[in-house]
Amino acid sequence: MCLFPYPINWRDSASSATYLWFEVEWGIFVGTIVSNLLFLLIRSCTHHKLQLDSIPVKKQLPEVDTIIAIKDVADAFGAAWIPFFVSSFLFFQPNNVTESGYTKNQLVSILVFNMISVVCITFLVFVEWKKGPKWYTKNSPILFFTFMLLNFIIVPLANIVYFFILAFAVPGFEVKQVFIESWVIFFLIVSMSRVFEFFFVIRRSVLLDAKNYLAAQKLLAREEQELDEILIEDETA
Repeated sequence: MCLFPYPINWRDSASSATYLWFEVEWGIFVGTIVSNLLFLLIRSCTHHKLQLDSIPVKKQLPEVDTIIAIKDVADAFGAAWIPFFVSSFLFFQPNNVTESGYTKNQLVSILVFNMISVVCITFLVFVEWKKGPKWYTKNSPILFFTFMLLNFIIVPLANIVYFFILAFAVPGFEVKQVFIESWVIFFLIVSMSRVFEFFFVIRRSVLLDAKNYLAAQKLLAREEQELDEILIEDETA
């Protein structure tokens, strides 16, 4: 890819947009390799804490369970890191964003959104929120739900709203005139898919498991408190 000129140096916007997508595909390929290596590197130090699906009972052998769990969690990990690699490359390479300040702001916002996403998904996958010191477990559910909402709801919706504000509310904003907008629209679709993933996958698996865990912890704490009160009454009797 380095042997060819940047998309901005091609003669027309159609050629620029076409070559841009060669760069995007190349970035996705490299990003997939790097994100998988990064996932395996971190996982070699600590086991992943996020379970995205329920393993059938007959498949709950250590080897099978681990393979299935790694695949789904690694996909979620890469779904945040790969767009980060691509958006970083496209932001720092020369392009015609100087012709439209709004487009430059879009690239900046996409890069910032992806930075937030990689932090959120890394925390969700590798940081334990159910165990730890008492001061940590008291606030860790708030961190967990905050990062979950940031990654799957707040950040994607912010990108969607910002795009439609520019497309429909800003006079003179033409999507077809800037070749980099094809990447912006693609990331818009990615953002929409994350929102759908939250409601149809995450909410039914990860959030349901988290709510059940917190309900069980509250019940256990209540039983312990009642037991302590009984013991205190017996001592004072």
